[in-house]
This record gives sequence, C-alpha cells and structure tokens, in this order.
Amino acid sequence: MSNELMIPDGGSLTPDKVNEVFDDVAASNEYLSRIQVMGSNSALVIDGSLSLGQFALINSKEDFLALGKTIDVLVCAFMFKAMDLTADPILTSYDPSDSVFQAIKDRSTVSDSQNLCGLDFLLWLPSANRFVSFYLSSKSARKIAPKMRSYIIDDKVPSPATLTCNLVKGKKFSWHVAAVGDCTTPFDMPTQEEFTKVLNKFQNPPKTVVEEVEAVTTARAR
Repeated sequence: MSNELMIPDGGSLTPDKVNEVFDDVAASNEYLSRIQVMGSNSALVIDGSLSLGQFALINSKEDFLALGKTIDVLVCAFMFKAMDLTADPILTSYDPSDSVFQAIKDRSTVSDSQNLCGLDFLLWLPSANRFVSFYLSSKSARKIAPKMRSYIIDDKVPSPATLTCNLVKGKKFSWHVAAVGDCTTPFDMPTQEEFTKVLNKFQNPPKTVVEEVEAVTTARAR
C-alpha cells in the first residue's frame, strides 16, 4: 500500500531552512552538558560504562564521553547553586539570599540528605569544542572553588587552567577529587559572540531546571 500523504504546496519550509532549524532545535538544551569526576559510587562506573578516577563529559545517562585524568579548560564564570535531589522535579536555587537556597544549604550538611550546595563553574572545554559546567558541591570539591575562581582574573577575564583527577586517601575511605593548576598548553578559544551568548544563558537560568541526578552528583559526596 502506498502512502500518498504529503505536505500541501506552500506549507513546507525550504530544504535549507529545514536543515538549519532542525540542527538548531535538535542541538538545543535547557542546561549545559557537565564534566564530572568519576568516583567509585558513580552509576556509570558501577555498571562499567566508564573507568574510575577520570573526568567525563555527561550529556545524559545514555550520552557521555570519557575525558581522561587531565583536561585543559577555560574558566569563564561561576554561580551559586543549591539542589534538592529528593524533590520531583529536582529543586534548584541560584540565589544565596533566598530562603529556599538557605534551607537546601542547611540540609546539605546532613550526610546522605541528597541536598547539594556549592559553586557551579562555566568552563570552555576545547577538546570537545563546547561550553560545559562543573558543579563543585561536595566538601572536597568546594575546597578548590577559591583557586578555580582565581582563574577568572578580577572576576572579569577568563583564563586557562588544567584540571587533574586525584585520589584522596582518608582514614576510612578513599575518593577522587579534582585539582586545579596552571595550563601551559595553548588551545583554541571560543569566539566573543559564542561566549557572550552562553554566559547570558548561564547567568540567567530558568526558575525550574530538570536535571538528571547522575549528571550532578554521586551517591556519597565528600
């Protein structure tokens, strides 16, 4: 049986416009992809999809890429961010003066509360030719936030840095955390137009943000 249905004359976009709009919409997203340290409690490590002790680019639970133990980035900006992973959808606040933010921050000090609070950094990842975010929400991760911020010169000018995934050994547990240092390898920069567009979106997030848990945390945050 043949299918004789077709779009009426004058009712379609031109082929060039179809491709342009399709690619733009298909690539769009309400939130940036993220880089994440692959710890022992990461679901992607547990199921064997990614190796322990490296960075990964996370687009979704099904779409991710191993980046290795060391990555070069351009540190562009940061925002305060608090998340309640027990809410449905996930509750996210970006305003430290807001009562919701403060409540989540208070709960985040309780072990296994599934509440997170920290600094979310906007980075340019040259190896993937894209902007990403890096959420420093665990106690160990927040320790590197001041140094990470120092790579935004005078809080105005982005500068390169190198992130390394290190193993920290405690009395009872060991875990992986990022360390930040100077970058000595030149890399391609984004254009001013690209940077301005992404920065405006990063600094003006929607009030409601739905994100996958695996993209922002692990089972035990240290």
